[in-house]
Amino acid sequence: MTNLKAADYIEKINMAALEAKLEELTGMKVEMKVELNRRLLMGRGSKEVISLTTGNLVEQTGIMKAAFSSVVINSDSCTGLLEGPDGVEYCVRLGFRYELKEGGSNGAHIVQAHYSFATNEWMFRDNG
Repeated sequence: MTNLKAADYIEKINMAALEAKLEELTGMKVEMKVELNRRLLMGRGSKEVISLTTGNLVEQTGIMKAAFSSVVINSDSCTGLLEGPDGVEYCVRLGFRYELKEGGSNGAHIVQAHYSFATNEWMFRDNG
């Protein structure tokens, strides 16, 4: 297995289908930001990873806007490039992260997604 570098793949990800799926699942207008970050590996240094996040979606939360100070959709630690028999894939688990106006925060898993660089297509496994 080769050492996959996130920087070589970050610009190749087609975000349109992912944003459409998140809009379908959440009922919110979603625009993902794609960033290159470093993740610490316990006792093994760090590696570059592709991270996804939205801006604050609190204005789209309806009645819950009274309780939330921040709502974002972002990728979690189960994110990475995988090399399989059909080529390189980007695997990402996305979820809500919210903060309450009175303090505290929490989150919930929304969808697991795999992007194939060979076909430029997303495959989804959601909670439904």
